Amino acid sequence: MRKSALDAADGWDPYNVTEDADLAFRLAVGRDRIGWIAPPTREEAVAKLRPWMRQRSRWLKGYLQTWLVHMNAPLAGGWRRALMLQLTLGLSLLSVGLYAPVLVVLAGFSLTHPGAVQPIYLVALVYSLLCGMAVGVLGALRAGKPRLLLHVPFMPIYWVLMFPPLLRALWELQTNPYYWHKTEHGVSAAAE
Repeated sequence: MRKSALDAADGWDPYNVTEDADLAFRLAVGRDRIGWIAPPTREEAVAKLRPWMRQRSRWLKGYLQTWLVHMNAPLAGGWRRALMLQLTLGLSLLSVGLYAPVLVVLAGFSLTHPGAVQPIYLVALVYSLLCGMAVGVLGALRAGKPRLLLHVPFMPIYWVLMFPPLLRALWELQTNPYYWHKTEHGVSAAAE
């Protein structure tokens, strides 16, 4: 990264718990381009539920922090940046916040009012689930990891599990906004 671009973006925010997302949007305000590295990174996935939930709550809190900060001037940097802010952070937060509650309401309503749920709602739900799972399929194939396709059917469960970390992120944003849940690494065998 060029130091001049980092300086122009007012540097790295040490208080944002997803400082990389924040920095990307601040760089976009200055019309700087960001990209990604071509070789895959060798990051270790979190293998246990409790650390995974802490990691996801940190990420979601950072998404919230970044989204709130950048919504102070959403059109700074132009409409494309504003659109990307909503598509990457806004919709991610919205989908995590709505998915589990909508499933609970739909299931509860179906149980208390049999036959009242219109088929179009179920079609829309199944279609949205299949679209999300298709992204997982494409990601696994593009990464050259076809064994990950075995996990695609479980993605809807993963999405439900994202709701408690969102609630924790919302609570911590009010009570402890700069706390960083550290992710313990080196706990699983290295993948070859």
